[in-house]
Amino acid sequence: ATFFAGFRYEANLVTIILADLTSLLIWIVTFLAVRRKFSYAKFLLAGWIITLLSSLVFHFRFIGALPNNELTSFIILLPHFIEVVLLSLGIAELMDQIRSEKQHAVQMHQIAEGQVLAKESAFLQSQIRPHFLYNSLSVIEAFCYLDGKTAGELIQDFSKFLRHSFDSRNLETSIDFKEELEYIQAYLKIEKTRFPNKINVEYDLDEMEGLKIPPLLLQPLVENAVQHGIRELDRKGTVWIRIRVHEDSYEITVEDDGIGMTAERIKEVLSKDAGESGSVGLANIQKRLNMFYKTELVIESNPEKGTKIKIILPKRGGILG
Repeated sequence: ATFFAGFRYEANLVTIILADLTSLLIWIVTFLAVRRKFSYAKFLLAGWIITLLSSLVFHFRFIGALPNNELTSFIILLPHFIEVVLLSLGIAELMDQIRSEKQHAVQMHQIAEGQVLAKESAFLQSQIRPHFLYNSLSVIEAFCYLDGKTAGELIQDFSKFLRHSFDSRNLETSIDFKEELEYIQAYLKIEKTRFPNKINVEYDLDEMEGLKIPPLLLQPLVENAVQHGIRELDRKGTVWIRIRVHEDSYEITVEDDGIGMTAERIKEVLSKDAGESGSVGLANIQKRLNMFYKTELVIESNPEKGTKIKIILPKRGGILG
């Protein structure tokens, strides 16, 4: 407006001042970005240098040190195009950095939430059901009089069960699968001794070297199969524990030929955070699977025919993988 009003010198002076202030602002931002080691600072630094060169050419032309022609006008205008390109590159890198930080924050949140769920499951599992404790000790006491060798084996299994129930590693994100399997086997040996004509167990395990899982992931599934699938039968029932190792995943199955469940019952148990009598519920397991592996329980069940629960754990891609 000043230029068109006839104040050409004043207009040029205002332009110079604005250019200088812009250069100063870019320099300050560049200095702060470089000091904080932002990756996009190199684009700001390059933009500042180009702006400085453009400003110097403009100043020299203004005082008459350079001719006022098309070449110097082009030299002054060209950096503006370059600045736009550099700014676009800087913004793109900044967006990538923000996206990366967001993904990292989401992952940290998932890990933190997973730790909360792990603590919840560890706490629930540590609350040993009194009837199981008393019944196990009663069976051990009886065998102390009848069969000392069996009593000794039961004491070993019971000590393993207690050790795993109160193990501080239950608060960890993952444990070796063999540790969880040892816990399951100790529990099943006690139950088979208590109900010798009621429970049969079959294992079908591929080599799972290196497999790590969240603690207390499978034992509650086995416990549910025994307590709510097999023991309510009027005949002997079987629990199958299978591991299949595929190229990119582990397939873990806990199956029983017990009383089974209706679709409505499956929805009900998946909605409860805790199982019967305060044990670890399927909902807790479902949440941890989704949190760590982006997968979930696959439940197939029919009344009077049994229940099959399958878990697919990717070898890579999950937080634990």
